[in-house]
Amino acid sequence: MNVFTALMGGMMVWSYPVSPADAAVPDFRVTPLVQADVDLYLNTMHAAADAVAKAKGTANADVTIADNHGVGMHYQAVRHEIETLIGPQAAPAPKEDAVVAADRQLLAPHTDEIVTLQQQVRGSN
Repeated sequence: MNVFTALMGGMMVWSYPVSPADAAVPDFRVTPLVQADVDLYLNTMHAAADAVAKAKGTANADVTIADNHGVGMHYQAVRHEIETLIGPQAAPAPKEDAVVAADRQLLAPHTDEIVTLQQQVRGSN
Protein backbone atom coordinates (compact mmCIF):
# COMPACT_ATOMS: atom_id res chain seq x y z
CA MET A 1 0.00 0.00 0.00
CA ASN A 2 1.29 3.45 -0.90
CA VAL A 3 1.66 5.99 1.86
CA PHE A 4 1.37 9.68 1.10
CA THR A 5 4.42 11.44 2.48
CA ALA A 6 4.59 14.94 1.00
CA LEU A 7 3.17 17.44 -1.44
CA MET A 8 5.89 19.33 -3.25
CA GLY A 9 5.57 21.70 -6.17
CA GLY A 10 2.04 20.51 -6.87
CA MET A 11 3.20 16.90 -7.17
CA MET A 12 2.38 14.19 -4.70
CA VAL A 13 5.31 12.18 -3.47
CA TRP A 14 4.64 8.66 -2.27
CA SER A 15 6.75 6.29 -0.31
CA TYR A 16 6.72 2.56 -0.91
CA PRO A 17 7.61 -0.34 1.34
CA VAL A 18 11.33 -0.97 1.22
CA SER A 19 12.13 -3.73 -1.23
CA PRO A 20 15.05 -6.13 -0.82
CA ALA A 21 16.79 -4.21 -3.62
CA ASP A 22 16.58 -1.03 -1.53
CA ALA A 23 17.39 -2.62 1.81
CA ALA A 24 21.12 -1.96 1.59
CA VAL A 25 21.68 1.15 -0.52
CA PRO A 26 25.43 1.79 -0.70
CA ASP A 27 26.91 5.00 0.65
CA PHE A 28 28.35 6.35 -2.58
CA ARG A 29 30.51 8.85 -0.70
CA VAL A 30 32.73 5.90 0.26
CA THR A 31 31.68 3.21 -2.22
CA PRO A 32 32.39 3.63 -5.93
CA LEU A 33 29.63 3.05 -8.45
CA VAL A 34 29.69 -0.30 -10.23
CA GLN A 35 28.51 -1.13 -13.74
CA ALA A 36 25.19 -2.46 -12.37
CA ASP A 37 24.52 1.01 -10.87
CA VAL A 38 25.23 2.70 -14.20
CA ASP A 39 22.98 0.16 -15.96
CA LEU A 40 20.19 0.85 -13.43
CA TYR A 41 20.49 4.59 -14.11
CA LEU A 42 20.61 4.24 -17.90
CA ASN A 43 17.74 1.72 -18.11
CA THR A 44 15.54 3.83 -15.83
CA MET A 45 16.35 7.05 -17.68
CA HIS A 46 15.61 5.41 -21.07
CA ALA A 47 12.20 4.27 -19.77
CA ALA A 48 11.56 7.75 -18.36
CA ALA A 49 12.55 9.40 -21.66
CA ASP A 50 10.07 7.14 -23.45
CA ALA A 51 7.34 8.02 -20.94
CA VAL A 52 8.01 11.75 -21.28
CA ALA A 53 8.08 11.50 -25.09
CA LYS A 54 4.69 9.79 -25.01
CA ALA A 55 3.38 12.49 -22.62
CA LYS A 56 2.81 9.88 -19.92
CA GLY A 57 5.47 11.14 -17.58
CA THR A 58 6.81 14.12 -15.76
CA ALA A 59 10.28 15.41 -15.01
CA ASN A 60 10.39 12.83 -12.21
CA ALA A 61 9.23 9.93 -14.36
CA ASP A 62 12.53 8.17 -13.66
CA VAL A 63 11.90 8.14 -9.90
CA THR A 64 8.36 6.84 -10.41
CA ILE A 65 9.61 4.08 -12.69
CA ALA A 66 12.32 3.07 -10.22
CA ASP A 67 9.80 3.08 -7.35
CA ASN A 68 7.44 0.89 -9.37
CA HIS A 69 10.28 -1.60 -9.88
CA GLY A 70 11.12 -1.67 -6.17
CA VAL A 71 14.51 0.02 -6.54
CA GLY A 72 13.54 3.62 -5.83
CA MET A 73 15.90 4.34 -2.97
CA HIS A 74 18.84 2.67 -4.68
CA TYR A 75 18.08 4.47 -7.94
CA GLN A 76 17.83 7.85 -6.22
CA ALA A 77 21.22 7.30 -4.54
CA VAL A 78 22.75 6.30 -7.90
CA ARG A 79 21.03 9.23 -9.65
CA HIS A 80 22.39 11.66 -7.07
CA GLU A 81 25.93 10.33 -7.46
CA ILE A 82 25.84 10.36 -11.27
CA GLU A 83 24.16 13.75 -11.58
CA THR A 84 26.61 15.27 -9.11
CA LEU A 85 29.32 14.36 -11.62
CA ILE A 86 27.56 14.77 -15.01
CA GLY A 87 24.98 17.25 -16.26
CA PRO A 88 23.60 20.66 -15.32
CA GLN A 89 23.53 19.84 -11.59
CA ALA A 90 27.16 18.70 -11.60
CA ALA A 91 29.44 20.38 -9.12
CA PRO A 92 33.15 20.09 -8.61
CA ALA A 93 33.97 17.56 -5.93
CA PRO A 94 35.47 19.20 -2.84
CA LYS A 95 38.39 16.87 -3.36
CA GLU A 96 39.00 14.30 -6.04
CA ASP A 97 39.30 11.21 -3.86
CA ALA A 98 39.64 7.62 -5.05
CA VAL A 99 35.85 7.07 -5.08
CA VAL A 100 35.17 10.13 -7.26
CA ALA A 101 38.03 9.19 -9.59
CA ALA A 102 36.67 5.64 -9.95
CA ASP A 103 33.16 6.97 -10.61
CA ARG A 104 34.42 9.39 -13.26
CA GLN A 105 36.34 6.59 -15.00
CA LEU A 106 33.31 4.28 -14.99
CA LEU A 107 30.97 7.02 -16.25
CA ALA A 108 33.27 8.50 -18.91
CA PRO A 109 32.11 6.23 -21.77
CA HIS A 110 28.46 7.04 -20.92
CA THR A 111 28.72 10.83 -20.55
CA ASP A 112 27.05 11.80 -23.85
CA GLU A 113 24.22 9.29 -23.35
CA ILE A 114 23.64 10.49 -19.77
CA VAL A 115 23.50 14.16 -20.80
CA THR A 116 21.09 13.36 -23.65
CA LEU A 117 18.81 11.39 -21.32
CA GLN A 118 18.86 14.17 -18.71
CA GLN A 119 17.77 16.62 -21.41
CA GLN A 120 14.99 14.31 -22.60
CA VAL A 121 13.65 13.53 -19.13
CA ARG A 122 14.07 16.86 -17.36
CA GLY A 123 14.55 19.33 -20.18
CA SER A 124 18.02 20.09 -18.81
CA ASN A 125 20.56 21.91 -20.92
